[in-house]
Amino acid sequence: MHLFSQHVSPEVAETIWQHREDFVEGGHPRPQTLTATILFTDLEGSTSLEERLSEQDLVYWVNTYMDEMCPHVMQHQGMINKFGGDAIMALFGVLVPHTTPEAIRQDAVRAVQCALAMRQTLITLNRRWQEQQLPTIK
Repeated sequence: MHLFSQHVSPEVAETIWQHREDFVEGGHPRPQTLTATILFTDLEGSTSLEERLSEQDLVYWVNTYMDEMCPHVMQHQGMINKFGGDAIMALFGVLVPHTTPEAIRQDAVRAVQCALAMRQTLITLNRRWQEQQLPTIK
């Protein structure tokens, strides 16, 4: 439970823990059909930027970005599925499948709210990076 709760919101971790027998069959995850909302983020122009930064600055820059963005996913009841360089793939409505139209709609709303929160954080990050004479991003 402790390890799992580091990767999903506390509400999702608690639900899965309370209903764990519904998710596992024979020691393996039970297959399930669900409707999910997927949020992809990718930074514009990051490849050329990576070529201009020193390795140390690049690692600091990407780590700072990820440290600021990832909590938004959990705060909006999503789950990070994978990272790809500077890209994030987040899923909403997984692990504990939502089956009603309203619950599925709420997953989409949470994904959009997450994206808007990430955008606001990026504005703040860009101001900080500008002060540190690091590149800003979109």
